[in-house]
Amino acid sequence: KSVAPGSAPSTYHISVLGSPPLNFAVSSLGCTCSESRSRDSMIFTSSGKPPPPATDAPIKPLRQYRGAEAFEKLRLATEHSGIRPKVFLLTYGNLAMRKARSGFATNFFGVAGYEIIDNPGFKSAEEGVKAALEAKADIVVLCSSDDEYAEITEAACQGLKGKVKSIVLAGFPKDMVDTYKGYGIDEFIHVKTNVLECLTKFQQIFGIGQE
Repeated sequence: KSVAPGSAPSTYHISVLGSPPLNFAVSSLGCTCSESRSRDSMIFTSSGKPPPPATDAPIKPLRQYRGAEAFEKLRLATEHSGIRPKVFLLTYGNLAMRKARSGFATNFFGVAGYEIIDNPGFKSAEEGVKAALEAKADIVVLCSSDDEYAEITEAACQGLKGKVKSIVLAGFPKDMVDTYKGYGIDEFIHVKTNVLECLTKFQQIFGIGQE
């Protein structure tokens, strides 16, 4: 019960069966505990309200769930479909940046079990486009630095648009996003991308996992 100002504090008797007597303070509740002469009980004194009474409401059990389940389902859907989309990495320019972004794209699409075609680097967008079409790529991912995307994106999109399922750019050069979308970039993949949501969209493009 609540205690009026100036009145004596309330006392609660809590049994702890099979436990030895204890002495401790619960400062967050404003409670103190004093040792009882009985081995199986403790007495709490508090000026606050007692805890709410127990109820008979049913307890809903938590469903066991592993974080990787959704991604495993994506990969299994790819394997069972008999369709394995080819992802061609059109790498260009700065060695460190193209390798970092091609590595990111490899892991990104690899989650769904897609075939990854990596490359050592092309001297021009046209050279990369030619190789991608010869490889019969379904998805082409441009992998370069933000500055160098300005050199290849328009030409790559002109050569690939309508000939592959999707043109993707690894990274998110925010000042150029709208421009690149206008050229024909369908998707930007980067560290803030919702991987599950994005890969689900690609599964839909290929009719994978669709009933």
